Amino acid sequence: MEKVKMVQLKDVCEFINGDRGVNYPKADELVDEGIPFINAGHIQNGSISFEDMNYITQEKYDKLSSGKVNKGDIVYCLRGSLGKHATITFDTGAVASSLVIMRPRTIILSDYLAYVLDSTSINTQMIKANNGSSQPNLSATSVKEFVVPLPSLKMQEKIISIMDKAKSLVTMRRQQIQGCDELIKSQFIEMFGDPVFNTMNWETKKVGDFCFVTKLAGFEYTKYIQYKDSGDVIMIRGLNVKNNKLKLDDVYYIDSSISDLLSRSQLKENDIVMTYVGVNIGDVALVDGNNRYHLAPNVAKISANSFNEINPLFFVNLMAFNKSNFASNATNTAKQALNMDKIRKLEVMFPPIELQNQFAQFVQQIDKLKFGMEQSLKELEDNFDSLMQRAFKGELF
Repeated sequence: MEKVKMVQLKDVCEFINGDRGVNYPKADELVDEGIPFINAGHIQNGSISFEDMNYITQEKYDKLSSGKVNKGDIVYCLRGSLGKHATITFDTGAVASSLVIMRPRTIILSDYLAYVLDSTSINTQMIKANNGSSQPNLSATSVKEFVVPLPSLKMQEKIISIMDKAKSLVTMRRQQIQGCDELIKSQFIEMFGDPVFNTMNWETKKVGDFCFVTKLAGFEYTKYIQYKDSGDVIMIRGLNVKNNKLKLDDVYYIDSSISDLLSRSQLKENDIVMTYVGVNIGDVALVDGNNRYHLAPNVAKISANSFNEINPLFFVNLMAFNKSNFASNATNTAKQALNMDKIRKLEVMFPPIELQNQFAQFVQQIDKLKFGMEQSLKELEDNFDSLMQRAFKGELF
């Protein structure tokens, strides 16, 4: 077993800051084509996304005193999404001031370093080094001092090979799960046509004609709500509403006595919750149990008056397709918002309940398949993390 020595990042990388001087590109100097100018938003899943990429001219690039990337560099986020990073796979580009460039020296491989930066050890050091209050923030100086394992180049190559194979299994399972969501959307379109334009000419109704729509009043929140880290009832905030499901990895609680006091904004099984403020306006999710959840501000409750005429699984998918309608009906302010009356007045197609139920049965079958895949993904991710820790401790060989 090879003994792995521990070193600091500054020992294995050159650190290059983004240009902060007079030549830093201003908004009106960005162009539609040219040399990529990368910010934190362009870092996605370890790679650079060119969707909504900013560009600068060759002349502007030549004037930069720092922040120019080379192929094989790693760009690392110092503000906001701390630690988010990506490997550069192209020849020329520059970074915004929120990023720092790590240029690996000859003693460490770029792909190996990328795996190290995803490790639990680095995450722990990053949390300790965060010096931000309202916004998370790291200094390049503190990142330079992060301690990392440095095996031989031959061992690094072996670790990369093993980790690449494990990562490909995780990626494949995620793609299969995403495929389930796409299958549901395709089935919806096949059965009902385009729901926004009602291409099959179904009967239409306003949401308020068959649903009760409400929110947590501002005075109720101010007077009664006090978030807790644990408790009886989960407060559903906007960040908990995603992809027609409740996302519960970041939650706050209130006592059941407070929830019972505010019964109008309590959530019951088969209620639909919808964000009505901000960039994610119109995101929806289906509630999966009684008295376990309560509305937080900026989230509306939509409760069907009778399940004999509207199936909740059909309805939540219908509302998801109408997200663009909600955004277009929002007030044109710095922070987009909908009022409850606009939700009530949204006109949606209303096919026969028999067809709705048929679609719901299809969704339930796909959800069972998806649940098994998600359990498998969790096991693969746990195995991947365990494998990574063993690799960095020199325990794989």
